Amino acid sequence: MAYVETLLKKDFEINKIVTVHYFSYASNFSFPGETHDFWEFVYVDNGTVEINGDGNTFILKKGQIHFHKPNEFHALKATGVDAPNLVVVSFICKSKAMKFFENATLPVSDMDCAFLRTIISEAKELFDNPLNDPSTEIMEVTESPRIGSAQLISASLEALMITLVRENSSEKKKRREYTDISMTNRGNDDALLLQKLKAYFEDHISNNLSIDKICSENFVGYSRLKTLYRKYYRCSLMEYFSSLKIEAAKQMIRDRHLNISEISDALGYSSIGYFSRFFKIKCGMSPSEYASSVLALSEKTNFFIPN
Repeated sequence: MAYVETLLKKDFEINKIVTVHYFSYASNFSFPGETHDFWEFVYVDNGTVEINGDGNTFILKKGQIHFHKPNEFHALKATGVDAPNLVVVSFICKSKAMKFFENATLPVSDMDCAFLRTIISEAKELFDNPLNDPSTEIMEVTESPRIGSAQLISASLEALMITLVRENSSEKKKRREYTDISMTNRGNDDALLLQKLKAYFEDHISNNLSIDKICSENFVGYSRLKTLYRKYYRCSLMEYFSSLKIEAAKQMIRDRHLNISEISDALGYSSIGYFSRFFKIKCGMSPSEYASSVLALSEKTNFFIPN
């Protein structure tokens, strides 16, 4: 029997990256705009931004991604309401299938987010540059990169393009309702419970919760929660809640609507001293130092506009 090899055709081929960034900015930053001859996408991980692309202005919300095609003028700024967290990736792709993404604004699924997380985590392994410096124009490869980091970035970018096209094609939209029902019928209990608990924690972010209270109000035993959080987050239940509080604190600091003392009170800490010490343990800097670092970075790149 004679075997015949099959060439695996690529609809998307991305072998060159230009920049990978993850920004956390104050609520009044503004970028005046630029034009370049490669693709770029902006994903809003938190907050909202105002996008300008080829003269068209619109609001990009949390969980959405927008693509700028090569040679398109584009600019963006925060809306002044909240502090945005953005993933911005620019890359070169000559594939004809990229036409789908011209001026495209799309929702991002959990699968898409997994690819984005891989891109960010592997970029940290591959490049010496900090990913939160938007002035970076050359990504410097580290002397001893982790094996496969560059390939995983390339593969994740290509996979992201594929899933975004599939998820937003007419065929996928027709099948989406059936898929959602099937997922429910398969009983993804862990995911549903974790989602429910995250919403519960966010609703009680200003409270001092106890394990007993969390369990009783969510009708679940502690042994199950202990197993779930170790399995999916590699931390304890209370460590997870504490991390949500810190992320909320960082968001409030970037929003600049409250001072440090007011943020401490809003999040239910017993004192500003305890809040500052705990914040420094988790973030490596005090709340005031964190605030200054965000503003300093914004000022450095002319993104920050004083009131």
